[in-house]
Amino acid sequence: MATKGPHQCQRDTWAAYYASPDVVERFRGVVDALATEAEVTASTAVSASQAPEISEDLLATLTHNIQIAQENAYGRDGSSQGVKLPASLFVVPDHGVEETSPLYTILSAAIEYVITHGIDANAAQATSGSAARELVEAVRLKLADSRQLPTVRVFFAADVSSDKRTMLTEALSALGGSVVDAEHNATHVVDSSEVRSGQNGDEAWFRTLSRRDGKALVHWWYTPDSYDAWVATEPPFTAEPEDAGERSGAWHVSQQWIEDSARFHEWLSEEDYEAGSSDTGGKRRAHAADGDLRARADGGNDTLPPGVTAIRTQEGPGRRRAEMEPVGNGDVANVGAMDVDTDAEAGTEAGADGGDSADAQLQREENARRLLVEQTQEIVIPSYAAWFRLSDVHENERRALPEFFNGRNMSKTPTVYTEYRNFMIN
Repeated sequence: MATKGPHQCQRDTWAAYYASPDVVERFRGVVDALATEAEVTASTAVSASQAPEISEDLLATLTHNIQIAQENAYGRDGSSQGVKLPASLFVVPDHGVEETSPLYTILSAAIEYVITHGIDANAAQATSGSAARELVEAVRLKLADSRQLPTVRVFFAADVSSDKRTMLTEALSALGGSVVDAEHNATHVVDSSEVRSGQNGDEAWFRTLSRRDGKALVHWWYTPDSYDAWVATEPPFTAEPEDAGERSGAWHVSQQWIEDSARFHEWLSEEDYEAGSSDTGGKRRAHAADGDLRARADGGNDTLPPGVTAIRTQEGPGRRRAEMEPVGNGDVANVGAMDVDTDAEAGTEAGADGGDSADAQLQREENARRLLVEQTQEIVIPSYAAWFRLSDVHENERRALPEFFNGRNMSKTPTVYTEYRNFMIN
């Protein structure tokens, strides 16, 4: 069924989240500490109102109100100048808020601001204009002092033109990021790839982040995290959230990540812009919000290279239930017939029937070598796959093909995987 995209969704779907009893309970561990801070602020400020009564409900409400004040200050779409605080900082941790968490720092700064300016903490969302900006900037300053704001250091790949670098550097500076000369010092490696495609008109792509109480938290591709919304778990919002897994090293993203972040005045999700994902088929956990999820996730024949034909796998028992599950009884590629050396085939059968002698093993290896083609061209690794090493197996490969590394299949081992991979590359 057709589904509204982020620009058409209800403006705020987070009120129920912050009002839910289990979320409110997560603030219990910091009530006393914040109450003490509030009393100190009220007693030392020159012109201050009485300290509010700090409770779990007040802290949950204030967290929501700060986000609304930020929207009032900078606009839903970043139409006003200024950089928004990352929406991820306002998500309440499942294990509860702690004094070392960014959300505690946000609440501490906000409570100090409302006390010194005589604002009702329960009505902080009503602040607008300069007052809303002052509140958000007070929070930002305390986060920066605590070093809890994200740090963005960009290294430009060689394929980014000098003119483009100048434009992107200006955008980075406005967002609070910086450019570095060495890749090993970078948090983000930016190349010239184009990844923002696959959405036309009102069609929107999303991924599910979490689920609770019959609702799903969805993130819309190429939009800020502040657009994330809680929606009813009805088609097409029925996908289960998936664990993104551990990651290390710098992000490798398209230059469009900086361009869109500058347009929205907010750092966007790097996962939406990971280099090498140039069509909807390359997007992990992406779903089309119109009902025909399978067809759109596959991308359709028009996204395939010339001369390549998509082949539908067999329906029924052979159909995969998950991305990493092998297809049983299904044709997955239009591989033509291969001439097999009869001597090699006979040697394999003899080994199976009468034991595997050293001579037979050597003969099979020699027969296999005759099938190899000499590598005459230099292997060029594209910038968006800079993590790849021919002499090693990266964690990305281990996550993508776990069956070669879990020790459950004698025919699928790390050595076998390396030989398969290097043979295809060479």
